[in-house]
Amino acid sequence: GRDRADKPEYKVKLRVACCFSNKVSIIEHYHNSSWLEHGGSPDRAGRLGFTAAFDKYLRDNNKYTKNENKIIIKKDIMEKKIGLLTFHTPDNYGAVYQAFALQTFINDVLEKDVEIIDFCTDTHISDYKIFRRINENPLKNLVFQILTLLRYKKLKFKKEKFKEFRNKYLKISVDRYHTEEEFLEHNKRYQTYIVGSDQVFNPYNKYLKAYFLAFPKKDSKKIAYAPSFGVADFNEEITKKIKTYIDDFDILSCREKQGAEYLSNLVGRDVKNVMDPVFLIEKEVWEGLAIKPCEKEK
Repeated sequence: GRDRADKPEYKVKLRVACCFSNKVSIIEHYHNSSWLEHGGSPDRAGRLGFTAAFDKYLRDNNKYTKNENKIIIKKDIMEKKIGLLTFHTPDNYGAVYQAFALQTFINDVLEKDVEIIDFCTDTHISDYKIFRRINENPLKNLVFQILTLLRYKKLKFKKEKFKEFRNKYLKISVDRYHTEEEFLEHNKRYQTYIVGSDQVFNPYNKYLKAYFLAFPKKDSKKIAYAPSFGVADFNEEITKKIKTYIDDFDILSCREKQGAEYLSNLVGRDVKNVMDPVFLIEKEVWEGLAIKPCEKEK
């Protein structure tokens, strides 16, 4: 489509809401083209138009009760979603596949509305830059940069493919949380928070509070599915810290048997040892993603 006759054609991804009635015959479209024209987010433009229409209907028909606030998309519509916190930013096959698998299982098998929380700090990004500092030793860094330069074309292609996969298959939240503090402060968006899989419970993780959902849960639920600690030994300091964070989890599990036993002893209840989410979905799903290699005729 285009905004005006003098504007070029463009493609947009649409998020559509449908409401059916056997009493009313009407089709209405809500958008905000001026918002888009000036660089606004298409997703936010759609949400603004959508909620504005709801609000107008409620006002025109006196549906608001006394002292009731105006309808808000995050509070009144989106908070019923499940927020999935995991490692989705690494250019790593294990990370993106487990994120895709758990999202797919929750959405398609459990039939629950889920999105991956875009907790993506500058550190998350810099850790997977093609050219990055890997060591304090300048000589080792120089060797790494030279080797990277020699493989740059392949590394860039790989990075672009990971980005393409995320854009196509991962449903990531519109809002990005740039810091741990920002994520912990905005903790009322989802009815249920699920953390896992991968080493999200690694006690040496820089963002331990975020991945342990260290905020007051209030009316929400906290679930850990197949997290991994990535370590076998837990000193007293680590144990004390972890115990504080996991006390209010509604459901706990762990990817490793040793980790499940450790959590069971810590919280005084049975914690299940569960499989990695990549095994939760049918093989046909993975086959649908696979691309057969080109075979040259001899």
